[in-house]
Amino acid sequence: FNLSVFVFPKKKKKNLPLISSSIVFFFAILVLLLCIISVCFEISKKKKSKKQKMAVDCVVAIAAKIGEYLVAPIGRQLGYLIFYNNNIDALRNQAEKLKNVEADVQGFVDAAVRNGEVIRQTVQTWLGRVAVVVKESDEFLKDQVKANQMCFGGGGSCPDLKSRYQVSRKAKKKTLVVDELIRDREEYDRVSIPAPPNIDSLRNQVAKLKIVQVDVQGLVEDAERKGEVILQTVQLWLERVPVIVEESEKFFKENQMCVGGRSFPQLKSLVDELLHDSKFDRVSLPAPPNIDSLKNQVAKLKNVQVDVRGLVEDAERKGEVILQTVQHWLERVAMVVEESEKFFK
Repeated sequence: FNLSVFVFPKKKKKNLPLISSSIVFFFAILVLLLCIISVCFEISKKKKSKKQKMAVDCVVAIAAKIGEYLVAPIGRQLGYLIFYNNNIDALRNQAEKLKNVEADVQGFVDAAVRNGEVIRQTVQTWLGRVAVVVKESDEFLKDQVKANQMCFGGGGSCPDLKSRYQVSRKAKKKTLVVDELIRDREEYDRVSIPAPPNIDSLRNQVAKLKIVQVDVQGLVEDAERKGEVILQTVQLWLERVPVIVEESEKFFKENQMCVGGRSFPQLKSLVDELLHDSKFDRVSLPAPPNIDSLKNQVAKLKNVQVDVRGLVEDAERKGEVILQTVQHWLERVAMVVEESEKFFK
């Protein structure tokens, strides 16, 4: 039922009289219905035959139908004029609320994308609809509402009621669409789903881990040949690598989402962690000092010192000149032997 069909003619100067007539017509029908119901109520108080009772029931039913199909639609259409400001404010408030909800959802979407997750199709569709509705609502509030507020007829004494009716009606319908979008957002708990496993990426990481394992094992073997002590962290790393590599190979072979109690993300995380931890500054430490070996070396040095000193004394008795390098060597040996004796004590 569209009131604008007969209350809003094309000629603007006749708007007000016809609208007034429509309002009078509406209230006249309403009064008529009230009178019919009142008469029926009075008749029902008196004693009446069965036929009279049926007649009253029929009249009441007809009055109810008239109210349902005529009065209610007219009242709804007139409501667009009466509640113009309410409809505009409701659209403005709900559109702002929808923008806030959209911003929250977009934040969740951005975070999910950074984590490599897949955005749900329903969320993508919802965001697309919201973008269109928000744009249309903003343009509607900016252009049509503003134009209607500035549009006056009859020398500025009366607003353009036809335009006011149409704008209010559109605002009401747009508000219903905005409300529906806000309700739709509440139907899903999350905006994304985990990304499918990237098998090739894990396969490449495992291949790198194997190469690094060979390199570290080679450094460890060289250090052991030198008698150095292997660091505990390196030993633990070398123990963990074969286990994770074996689980990865099993994953590739059986193509399962979970192997050995570990899911694909957990397995990939462990491989990445082992690759990161493989950047050792060193794999070993020098062997601790061997005191007995040092004592033996000092003893040998003292014997050589005695032999050289004997040769020097023989040369001096013969009146020969002792080489400066030999004298310096004897002085240094005496100092080293003295320091070694203190160290042993």
